[in-house]
Amino acid sequence: MRFAYFWQLWQVILVLAMVIGITSFVYIRLKSPVTTRVRAILICLRILAATILLVCLLEPVLVQQIDITPPNNLLILADRSKSMKIRDVSYNDEKVDRMLPVNHLLFSQDSDFVKQLNDRFTTHIYQFDQNLERITGKALEIHTGTGLTDITKSIQTAINEWRGQAISGIVLITDGEHNASKFDVNQLVDIKVPIYPIGVGNPNPQNDLGIIRIEADPVSYLDHETTIKVTIRNNGYTGAKIRLMLKQNDRIIGIETTTLANQIDQIATFTVIPKEEGMLQYLVSLPVLDNEITTENNQKKFSLKIVRSQLRVLYVDGLPRWDYAFLKRVLEKDPNIEATCLVLSLAKRSSQIQAKFPRSEAELLAYDVLIIGDIKANELTSNQQQLIKIFVEKHSKSIVFLGGKNSLGRKGLGRSELADLLPIVSPLTGCRSWDQDFSLRLTTQGKFHPIMQLGKTSELNDTIWRDLPPLSRRISGFQLRGGATTLAEFHHPTLTEPIIVFQPYGLGKSLLIAAEGLWNWGFGVWGFKHEDDSYTRFWGQAIRWLASQSSAKQIHIIADKSTYLIGEEIKATIYTYDKTYQPFNTANLKLDVTLPNNKVFQIRTDQDNSVPGRYTAKFLADKEGKYTLKASGTFDGVSIGEDKITVFSEQQVTEFENPRLNRRLLTSLAKQTNGIYFPIEKARSLPDQIEDQKEPVFATEEKDLWDSPIILILAAGLLGSEWFLRKRKGLV
Repeated sequence: MRFAYFWQLWQVILVLAMVIGITSFVYIRLKSPVTTRVRAILICLRILAATILLVCLLEPVLVQQIDITPPNNLLILADRSKSMKIRDVSYNDEKVDRMLPVNHLLFSQDSDFVKQLNDRFTTHIYQFDQNLERITGKALEIHTGTGLTDITKSIQTAINEWRGQAISGIVLITDGEHNASKFDVNQLVDIKVPIYPIGVGNPNPQNDLGIIRIEADPVSYLDHETTIKVTIRNNGYTGAKIRLMLKQNDRIIGIETTTLANQIDQIATFTVIPKEEGMLQYLVSLPVLDNEITTENNQKKFSLKIVRSQLRVLYVDGLPRWDYAFLKRVLEKDPNIEATCLVLSLAKRSSQIQAKFPRSEAELLAYDVLIIGDIKANELTSNQQQLIKIFVEKHSKSIVFLGGKNSLGRKGLGRSELADLLPIVSPLTGCRSWDQDFSLRLTTQGKFHPIMQLGKTSELNDTIWRDLPPLSRRISGFQLRGGATTLAEFHHPTLTEPIIVFQPYGLGKSLLIAAEGLWNWGFGVWGFKHEDDSYTRFWGQAIRWLASQSSAKQIHIIADKSTYLIGEEIKATIYTYDKTYQPFNTANLKLDVTLPNNKVFQIRTDQDNSVPGRYTAKFLADKEGKYTLKASGTFDGVSIGEDKITVFSEQQVTEFENPRLNRRLLTSLAKQTNGIYFPIEKARSLPDQIEDQKEPVFATEEKDLWDSPIILILAAGLLGSEWFLRKRKGLV
């Protein structure tokens, strides 16, 4: 305690002595018939009141240290992904699913695990699969979900929620089957929070037979053979003879018999000839063998888009350059593509350009995709350019521009009637060309775009794109149009420029490759060590994706995928056009969805202000089967048309590709983050191992003792008591 106004000790004693002396003198000399006891009481009451008032004049302040240490948080993340349904945990002498001991550990009255942690920390319990969800209230258990496992994202999300506050650690309860994205332990090390994994499940290989993946061209052709490759993973059944069945609409269309070999993964192949058009769904199934740990991965659905006949491609270039020669060879070798290739410089010399290039709209519409190479604007007549615009804008066709120093230069297509078709805006002086080797980097959109998938997995795809030979010339100096999307770019520490760009145009698509030298990709590793199919695969996927357009309509709907996993969001994009096929923003749009159980409901569409005439909608695929999405629109009560697509949803099987505890990942994670790994059987010893990460923080608090109603009441009470006693004894 201290005083705001400090007096010397002798001054305080002197004042108190004066108060005591005067008060005692007055009452002792009082000539009244009162007892000595009453006089003493009156003296004490007045002295106490005077002392209190004197102390108030000194303004005493109480000084104390208070603990302001922030809460010491501990985050508990429990895996609820689909793999937690696997029954491989021994519990009370029987095999139970992985979620049971997790729920017992966290919520059972017999378990003091959480109580021990609560005694030292402020705990926060979450459940996660692909997404993180906080558990609030008095939860009784965690239910297994339907999603994949994303450990990295879940931990980062939880950390961000408590950023700036003390976190002593993260208790991660999981089987370690991270499969929703690439697992990057460095991202978790950087957060500098110890992670204490609790492993759930059997770490040893389990008896299991499952389908890992299915490979097939996403677009196949009516009455043409298409090959379907099924990768089978075998654990514990080497030598067994099994039958694989391929079904369409519950009808068996293929049976393959194979003997399981020593290797874990092996491929079985089906060859089918589609007999109907549209989006078709297929099912591949394996027999259920004795003692399999799970049968969730014994069948897998997939879908194919079946289109009529071959795709027809018209490729027009200015000169017989290397890019022309290589692309011509790829197009002509593809059995599902009928290609017409034309070099304008050669055609001019032979006076055959008018004969070879389509002279009418009907002739041009015989093609599905048009490829324009490195040509100047004057190499195409005005009529031909108008035909090309109509071809894309009004007939759902697609165009590819192979940008070069001629096509994007000062006299290039950027100043022609085809300028609007380009996803870029060229400067008046034309774009600049740079003759130097460079490599491409995929953008975020490019990583998931069907054209850019050169590898079977995202990791392999990234590796292939990183190792592709460099291109020889890039075009720069342009601006992207609104609504254009960059799939790949030139990246330098000081400069990033788009290279592969596409945009919707009217009812069609426009793709630009602002570079030369793609033919280098046909040789795989730089240095021409061996041939590679990356170049062929890229162009095959590009042509098929560009050709997958619906007929010209004022309403056009597309989905981001053809097949979804249960629990995923179906994302639809709707484009609306007026009668001249210009973007239309004022239509009254409706989207009806027919569920697998044939029930119909309507979902909301949101206008995308970044692109005229574009609307988006999304909803959850919570049932397995076929979803039909029908978009329709009206204006002033008059219908402007409709369009519909079909997509499918299927059960998640990725979670069961490796149906065992990934102890290696969890122990590594614990080691690199300064945590400790525990199997769930020993998890109860964990609370004692978690170190307190906080340091005590104290602050000084001052409180005025004099500035209080209690002091005033006490002083008034003493003086009042003295007055009351004096009056009672007849002294006033």
